[in-house]
Amino acid sequence: AANEEYRNEFYGEHEDVPIPKVEYLSIPKTVKVIDCYEGGWLNNGYCKGMQSFLQNLKKFNVASGNKWYRSYKGVLYTKNGKKLITVPRKYTAKTVKVKKGTTKIADSAFSFCTNIKKVILPDTVKVIEQNAFVCCSLNYIRMPRKLKELGGGAFNNSALKKITIYGKVELNETFSDCKKLKSVVLKKGVKELGEYVFTSCPKLRSVTVPKGIKNLWLYIDSIFYYRGLKCNLSNITIKTPKNSEMYKERKFLKKRYKIKVKVIK
Repeated sequence: AANEEYRNEFYGEHEDVPIPKVEYLSIPKTVKVIDCYEGGWLNNGYCKGMQSFLQNLKKFNVASGNKWYRSYKGVLYTKNGKKLITVPRKYTAKTVKVKKGTTKIADSAFSFCTNIKKVILPDTVKVIEQNAFVCCSLNYIRMPRKLKELGGGAFNNSALKKITIYGKVELNETFSDCKKLKSVVLKKGVKELGEYVFTSCPKLRSVTVPKGIKNLWLYIDSIFYYRGLKCNLSNITIKTPKNSEMYKERKFLKKRYKIKVKVIK
């Protein structure tokens, strides 16, 4: 049901237009701009039509003479290989190794990819845009070590079970509706946890929080709750250094939220 809600929001219903069953798409050398991608934000307006078009796609092929785009193992990139634009929704491989040298994963790039279980991101990736992996079936992702930006809702409603996040990033709505998520490790450098990061994550058991995150204990409600969607906080253990704010507020967290706090080195 949740998946269907997301699907309607992203794809649109398009009741009067049949969805084309295109499995392979060849882009000629004359194509300069693919509007929905180079213009950003796929879940806006006419871009929903592009999402519908992608539903059955298995592979991109770009003509070698195209100066603006290229395909690599069936995935669409900018010509210089710096930006991964989109992965076909019916991509057949279960593991995707993103091309070395890629610096950006585009908005909605992996959304609704139902076959992909594992994604390996190189350390060259600095930006993951919003909704990049929404409703993707992946259960493991290797994150880059020096990430600078993680867009809102990046992993919404995905099948992730555990994840480690590095880099100087802020998290917003990052894991909401991740029904299988059990463990999240935030490494030193992560700057902030914003609203609804863990709403409706019923299997969440462990969150590792670095010392540098400030005032997190004040915003537990907005991080774990949203319109009745919530985590069972009594099942959650927050792991944190002894000199962190979270450890200093451990008695408050246990009394009010039943959250357990465990010291790590």
